[in-house]
Amino acid sequence: MDALVLQAVKDESRELEGSRIVAVEQHAPMEIGLVLKTSTGRRVLSLSVQPSFSRVHLSDAAKKGAASSALLAALRDHLVPGVLEKVDVAPFERVVQLHCRGRSSPGPGRYRLIAELIGNRGIMVFLSDPDRVILETLRRIRGTERELVPGETYTFPPPMKKTPLDEATRELLAGTDRLETLATPEELARHLTATFAGLSRDMAQEVLARAGLSDATGGLADTDGEDRVVRIWHSLEELVRRVRARDWTPCIGRSQDGRARVLSAVPVHSLPAAQVERHESASVAVERFYEERMAEEAFKQRLQKVQRALRDEIRRLERLTENLGKDLVHVEQEEEYRRYGELITSHLARLKAGSTEAQVEDYFSGDREVVSIPMKPNLSPAENARWYFRQARKARDGRKAVAQRIARARKRLEEVTGIREKLGCGDDEERLEKAHRACIRLDLVKAPRETGTSKTGASKRPRKKAGQDIHPRRYLTSSGHLLLVGRNSRENEALTKSAAPDDIWLHARNLGGSHVILRREDKTQMPSRKTLHEAACLAAWYSKGRGSTTVPVDYTERRYVRKMKNGSPGQVVFTREKTLFVEPGLALRQADTPGTA
Repeated sequence: MDALVLQAVKDESRELEGSRIVAVEQHAPMEIGLVLKTSTGRRVLSLSVQPSFSRVHLSDAAKKGAASSALLAALRDHLVPGVLEKVDVAPFERVVQLHCRGRSSPGPGRYRLIAELIGNRGIMVFLSDPDRVILETLRRIRGTERELVPGETYTFPPPMKKTPLDEATRELLAGTDRLETLATPEELARHLTATFAGLSRDMAQEVLARAGLSDATGGLADTDGEDRVVRIWHSLEELVRRVRARDWTPCIGRSQDGRARVLSAVPVHSLPAAQVERHESASVAVERFYEERMAEEAFKQRLQKVQRALRDEIRRLERLTENLGKDLVHVEQEEEYRRYGELITSHLARLKAGSTEAQVEDYFSGDREVVSIPMKPNLSPAENARWYFRQARKARDGRKAVAQRIARARKRLEEVTGIREKLGCGDDEERLEKAHRACIRLDLVKAPRETGTSKTGASKRPRKKAGQDIHPRRYLTSSGHLLLVGRNSRENEALTKSAAPDDIWLHARNLGGSHVILRREDKTQMPSRKTLHEAACLAAWYSKGRGSTTVPVDYTERRYVRKMKNGSPGQVVFTREKTLFVEPGLALRQADTPGTA
């Protein structure tokens, strides 16, 4: 998604400013969607930082969330309900900022969600405004000049040292030293993108095509420096005019076989008109373009997976058949082994121990010639004879088994080779699907996971262990102890159930509120009075007594807390408790979420 398409989407997003945020969904591991309630209905503003497919667009249909993360939990906690105040994109940059107003407590009331649509690092950051303190990130990034972890101050990526496209002039273009020395359209396109901010490789090639300087037109060889400047500026000037006027005509350029190849905010003239698909909305063009490209990439990866599985299996079967053939040669020596054993037995009287071979008369042959039999020097002649008889029995027993294995291997090799031949180059979805099903049947690839069903046929979700799929709030006391705070009744129950018996459980007395777990690293001694007081203040803050000046908070070891019989989720009974009277407060810093980097 280039800077011009991004500007077009930003212009469309102005109608959403002031809309209420009613939900936040995570459509994919690197895609977040804000569900907005507007005057015309619900709209979804989606941001994706997936490498190669980073994008921003609007849509009418809210997709169901398919993933979860600490960032999603933080967004829901602070922005639902909330208001989208502004969608901001710096000119010709690819950093999107969503300015939002959320809950006034806990924490500040204004926030920013920033998505960097550059590079392959998948950067999406949620921070407070205006101090830009990071509250949560999609991925933790440490050990670089820009550390992106909660608690740090967010710094923007350095701006590009290029001339903004809307400031381009003929004089500036003529002043570029290398313009007349470049020999190919590819070099010329790279030079233009390195000179002007906002000009992508596709747009640079479009400019050259309009100037008659592309490979297709073949006009580059017949031009000198001045002629190139005139042609390129004449083509570039029209693009600059559209950019300054925000005159967008979103379109998708397709290859001859109909595949989406170019996403543009302005008309594409370098392709035949039949291969250019125009759209009224930039968001519609973005959504359709990336849906097709991602489906194409998924098809490609699936094809490569099947092709790799077939190739590896064919190689394995060929090696197996070759090795079994060698084994068959060995087992076919049964008669020779038996003959050696009998000859050694008949000549035991004159054979000596320690010999490496035995020269004996072969009475099985017509002319009774002398044969040389290999001997094991560490065995006696009688033991050598018995060894040969054992080899003969093994050969007899193994011949049939090896022959059967060879037959099975050849049959499977023929089947797998047939699947690969039917798959061909893999440009057909139906052929790939058949090959994929065949690979699953042959146990070459894993079958996709399916949700189990109950006896009645209803969908049945797998049971989760306590503590799985929960994202409690995490804080650190001044002494470094970790505090976990449940967000709802289900999470309270799972959090308490998964805590260690020695951990400290806290809850506001006779008030609805969160379960708080104080992790104990040293099981031999209780946390200090100060640590318990800080934990109690947090438990009071996340209770219905938040507005009171003093709240009683009970605490006890988790081993003395149990679920109330027939009680609702989160309802417990406890013993051996002690009580602290504290003022509700949130003076602790948030802790990093585990499992992220």
